[in-house]
Amino acid sequence: MIGNIIRNIRRSIPSNLVTTNKSLTSHLCQTPSFSSLKVTPSRLQRGLLKASFNVPTRVQDTDLMGHINNVNYYAFMDTAICSWSMEKAANLKEEPRFIAETGLTYYSPCLYPETIVVEFGTEYIGNSSVKYQVGMFSKVDDRCLCTGHFIHVYVKEDGRPTPISIPTRNILESIQI
Repeated sequence: MIGNIIRNIRRSIPSNLVTTNKSLTSHLCQTPSFSSLKVTPSRLQRGLLKASFNVPTRVQDTDLMGHINNVNYYAFMDTAICSWSMEKAANLKEEPRFIAETGLTYYSPCLYPETIVVEFGTEYIGNSSVKYQVGMFSKVDDRCLCTGHFIHVYVKEDGRPTPISIPTRNILESIQI
C-alpha cells in the first residue's frame, strides 16, 4: 500500500523537478533551484524569498558539538511551510499532502539559542504538486545557514494525487518566485 502511494506521488512530480544523483558541484551549478533569483545559493541573502517564518532553536536541537543538528533543519522547513499554509487559511486536514522530496545544502553552523529565519517561495506549482525554494538564515547576523527545496504533493484519502484547489493555488501563487 505505502509503496503504491509513493509511486503515485513520484509519478505526479515533473521529472525536471526531481533531483538526480550528481556530484555536489554540478548539482549546485545545474539545478533549477533559485534560477529565477539569478543568484547562486551560496550568495542568497535574506529578503529575496517572499514568505518567512521564525523558528526558535531549543537545547534539544543541538548535537554533541553544540551546533544545531542538521536533521532539525528539515523539521524547521516543514514547520515553517505548514504553519504559513495554516495562517493563510489552508486546511491541512481537508487538503492532505505528502512530502515527496526535500533537500538541503549547508553553509554555516547555528548555535542555540539563535532564532532561525526560514524564508521560502514557490518555484513551481503543478496540477497536484508544488515545489518550494527555501533559505534559512541566522536572525542574529543574517548569514545564510542553508538552502534547499521541498516538494508537496496533494493527495486524496487513498493516497492518490489530486489537483490543488483554486483557493490553495491562489495562496501558493502569492509567494511564487
